[in-house]
Amino acid sequence: MSKETRVDRGRRRIGEWLGPLLCLLLLGGLTADRRLYHMPVGDPGPYHARIRAAVQAIPANLDGWEGIDETVPPSAVELLRPNVILGRRYVNPRTGQWAKLMIVHCRDARDMGGHYPPVCYPSNGWTPDPGGTRERTWTIGGLRIPGMEYAFHTGGFPRTSSIIVYNFILRPDGLIERDIRGLVEAAYDPRKKLFGAGQVQVLFEASTPEASREKIFEILIRGCLPAIREILSGVTQ
Repeated sequence: MSKETRVDRGRRRIGEWLGPLLCLLLLGGLTADRRLYHMPVGDPGPYHARIRAAVQAIPANLDGWEGIDETVPPSAVELLRPNVILGRRYVNPRTGQWAKLMIVHCRDARDMGGHYPPVCYPSNGWTPDPGGTRERTWTIGGLRIPGMEYAFHTGGFPRTSSIIVYNFILRPDGLIERDIRGLVEAAYDPRKKLFGAGQVQVLFEASTPEASREKIFEILIRGCLPAIREILSGVTQ
């Protein structure tokens, strides 16, 4: 009987391990397939209907601010394919100050990618102000809201118009994101993507003092809290 060489022993050991490894890989693949493609996600229809009702119920008058609905540009509607979208200009008749509220919910979170301030404002002629972007965190009605502040202007020199936008993203699993990058997980998770995502923007004239912006933002967001909480209630993490 010929002696077993070192190469033969190596091949035999590989063969001994190959079967179990292949079985483990197969089982892992089946588990991943079940989680990624066959995990029940439930019917998002009733959830979407609750969100529509909650957004449509946002009061047109909030603490002395009078709201006037504005037509959302058809290009934005085509891009977002929204479950519901609200664009409303609030005016304080006593001070003359104004702010614009936009709240949108998309059935598919992936549709949100092309419509948030760093993308949609420059594509409509607004130029980001150097150093005008900063992270913000607000707490309103007991809800901690991480978000972003953006500054834009139009025209050359002198500037013809300047605005500031407060913005945050709502996931269906209860998380609030500062920007669209945090939405990627929910957008491609089969358990969550059919429940969509929401976004809130509040736009001010840049000349509005920061202290006033904060007060106005709190008033408007308090009025939106039932809709915001509804969007956040879609699925468990």
